[in-house]
Amino acid sequence: MNIEIKPSLILGNGENHAVTNYKKLGYLDSLRGFASIIVVISHLTLLYFPYLHNVKNIPIPSENYIQSWFYNNPLGFLYSGSAAVYIFFIMSGIVLSISMSNRNLFKLISSRYIRLAIPACSACVLAYFCMILMNGIGYGEIDNIYNNSFEIENASLLNSIYYGAIRSIFHIKGSMKYNPVLWTMAIEFYGSILLYIAYKTKRPRIAMFVFSVLFLLVNVNTFIGIFCFFIGMNMTNLVKLEKSNKLSLLLLIIGLYFAGVHVNSYSYTLFLDILGKHTYTVLNALSGAFVVSSIIINKNMKSLLSKNAMQVLGKLSFPIYLVHWPIIYVMSNILIENKIHNIPLSISIILISIIPVSIIFLKVDKLAIKIARKIKSI
Repeated sequence: MNIEIKPSLILGNGENHAVTNYKKLGYLDSLRGFASIIVVISHLTLLYFPYLHNVKNIPIPSENYIQSWFYNNPLGFLYSGSAAVYIFFIMSGIVLSISMSNRNLFKLISSRYIRLAIPACSACVLAYFCMILMNGIGYGEIDNIYNNSFEIENASLLNSIYYGAIRSIFHIKGSMKYNPVLWTMAIEFYGSILLYIAYKTKRPRIAMFVFSVLFLLVNVNTFIGIFCFFIGMNMTNLVKLEKSNKLSLLLLIIGLYFAGVHVNSYSYTLFLDILGKHTYTVLNALSGAFVVSSIIINKNMKSLLSKNAMQVLGKLSFPIYLVHWPIIYVMSNILIENKIHNIPLSISIILISIIPVSIIFLKVDKLAIKIARKIKSI
């Protein structure tokens, strides 16, 4: 998700990754922005409408019939943070493939590390100080998913830096300490490395496929995340195509349907019988593939998402993704302790609070991009 979009267009049959004429791919940035908002909505529902996800897979109380109705119908795409994350991975595969060059492999990997590590480290440090603040004023005692995520043993500033700059990037199964959203950083890093290596071979697609399959030795979830880079790699030729709106709409509908999946939802019984415990992950990944492909073959959607106003959201997408968890943690506790229990009002205040922090954090993101570029150019 955290990718620097370069205005270039790939040429050839997939094995040839030479870059030819230039074309702005800002619509992918805008799509990334919308996906980030979906992640935020998803995490807000975990706090205020927990039965929309029902992560504990328990019978939903009858008084929560509206949440139960959403849970059992294919409307989960409205708050499917998982589908949004797989959209990030697929777009990383697309854009990194399109922007591939013949630069030294060590420079590419070092640049990618810096691009991820500086924002991730900063996000962990932010989360640490948020935890110190809440503990200092005696907030955060209520039992909920956010407060529980900040029950960290041996927490310290140095430890948060370690988890942001090292653990979240290199631990192959991901790290959720301090800032749970950072579980995606390892997949972004390893997916990028494998893509770089694949493009140094004569058959990059075959190489990337083999690399992806090897991650089954880790676990299925990690494999699917890495495989999304392979999917993105194979979507590069679609960037040049503009098919009918009918096909695009069909792909979008299928993608949104897959994004609505929940483990025990009545609307996905058939898939549960086939895919079992992997249903949620597989369908969300497929959702990302269908949604992204529906956008990149639709001229009207690309034009809409290329508007400047849309791209502002795209520029803020990575900062929003990184800061929203600790901000929700802080603001929800402040609201609860001050007896503000109106859910629409609470959600509105939290969303508004995320915006200025994301704008400030954008400076960190730009710094990471600047340093990463310098490393590439050495």
